[in-house]
Amino acid sequence: MSRRPVTRQRFAAARPVPRIVWSYLFGREVLSDSGEWRHECEVEYLLSLPEAKRVEILDGVPGALDRESQGIKGIRGEAAVAALRVQIERLRLIKMKG
Repeated sequence: MSRRPVTRQRFAAARPVPRIVWSYLFGREVLSDSGEWRHECEVEYLLSLPEAKRVEILDGVPGALDRESQGIKGIRGEAAVAALRVQIERLRLIKMKG
C-alpha cells in the first residue's frame, strides 16, 4: 500500500480555517487563531472560576516548588498577574452590562 506524499496544498486544506469572532476586551472582530482571542479565552476562563480557585491559579500555592503549583505569578511574574486581574474585572463589568 502506497501513501500519497503530503503536499503543501493537502496540508493547507487539512488545517481549519480561522473564524472571525467578536472580542469584548478589544471591542472588535478578531480571528479565532489570534493572540487577542487566546488572551480573551484565558480571561474568560479565569472569570468563570470560583474566586478561591482563581486566586490559587493566579498567585499559586505558597511554598510550592513544582511549576503547576506556582501559579501564573510564579511563571509570568507579578506584573502579568496584575494585568490579568484588570482584564478579568473589565470583562466582568462588560458582561454585567450585557
